[in-house]
Amino acid sequence: MNQTGEDSIKSWARDWTSGDLTHLLSLFTNDCVYEDVAFGAAHRGTGELKRFAEGIRAPFPDFHARVDNVLSDCHLGCGHLGG
Repeated sequence: MNQTGEDSIKSWARDWTSGDLTHLLSLFTNDCVYEDVAFGAAHRGTGELKRFAEGIRAPFPDFHARVDNVLSDCHLGCGHLGG
């Protein structure tokens, strides 16, 4: 099954919320660049992304990601996150 951009955004939020880092990382290519605007940091590759995610989940195990709106075409998507 091919995921749409909207599916990927929703999976991202579910994975962050559940702490399923294995599935979260599967949404990205090995050479991804993950930019976190709130922290003002870019993480290059899934190794850096995993360390970043673990660093967020450790002090905030009940972290919850909520996507309020999604703009998507067949392959790309972006979401507006709520808190």
